[in-house]
Amino acid sequence: MVKSSSPGVRAALIAICFIAGSARPGQAAAETTTFRCTNEQSGADWTLQVDSGNGTVDGYPATIGQRLISWHNAADQGFYTLDRANGDLKIVRGSSMGGWEMHALCRKQ
Repeated sequence: MVKSSSPGVRAALIAICFIAGSARPGQAAAETTTFRCTNEQSGADWTLQVDSGNGTVDGYPATIGQRLISWHNAADQGFYTLDRANGDLKIVRGSSMGGWEMHALCRKQ
């Protein structure tokens, strides 16, 4: 017959089981998605990092929905909306002349 463990040992074992049970391999990777975007006019391309776990795109706070992802890049004053269904990235920037809109095509990597 095995004697029961002390309360401290039991608490430590319960904590270890809880931590092991709550860890999900690949969870962090599943929360971050990389998109390769291309400006169809110039051919320039770049990547976007969408971190759904932290609600950011390239470190900027974002609204991440099932279909649309939108954010504001404070560095370039651009407002961005990515449509996950068709890959259309719409970029809107204001200016003293009324601003402009540009589109790019993004594909999930």
